Amino acid sequence: LGKTLSNIFCFVDDDEIPTPSWLKKISDIFVSHSEINVLTGTKKIMFPNNYWNQVWNLISKKMYPRYKTCVQFASASNTAYRTVTLRTKSIYFDERLTGSASEDSAMSLLLLRNNIDIHFFPDIRLDHEYRTTLMGFFTQWFFYGVNTFPFHRLYLIPVGLRIHRFLYALTRLLISTCKGLLPKYIPIKYIPGVLVSQIAFITGYMFSLVTNRRT
Repeated sequence: LGKTLSNIFCFVDDDEIPTPSWLKKISDIFVSHSEINVLTGTKKIMFPNNYWNQVWNLISKKMYPRYKTCVQFASASNTAYRTVTLRTKSIYFDERLTGSASEDSAMSLLLLRNNIDIHFFPDIRLDHEYRTTLMGFFTQWFFYGVNTFPFHRLYLIPVGLRIHRFLYALTRLLISTCKGLLPKYIPIKYIPGVLVSQIAFITGYMFSLVTNRRT
């Protein structure tokens, strides 16, 4: 971000394929809407006949309701930014956060704190190669839970808390799963109505609470 020469920058993960007009649509939106500084879109499952890909599709729909024009969370991939806005506000990706489910959560929270809306466009779409097995699905959500804890610790858990820090972190976890509970509050990696994802996420989060020595 600090070295980019472009007025706009966007991201694609190595397991995703953009639609043919993906870049053009992003550029056209920024050109025609000067008030938009950040935009995100949808992710289409690459294997629609696979059960666990269908589960991912359910989660994706819960994360990005199609009736909303703005969302409170944007994943690192399939999100585009107007460079000058972030530089003016001194908003960058936090290099202390290295795991998935943390760097994009921190970026989204910083955008919200600076009153920068994350605009949602369903036509900005990527094809995503989601996990196709139960173990792969469980493993990924387990690490979402593990990697969300450092974000909570750095951004949402007061440094002064000692004895009650564990309970406060757990409370933050529970609050963050309730979408729309607090205004301008980002739900960290929504836990939708899929039991296995809830179990995996909370298991990973609790594992991180127990093993992270900085708590």
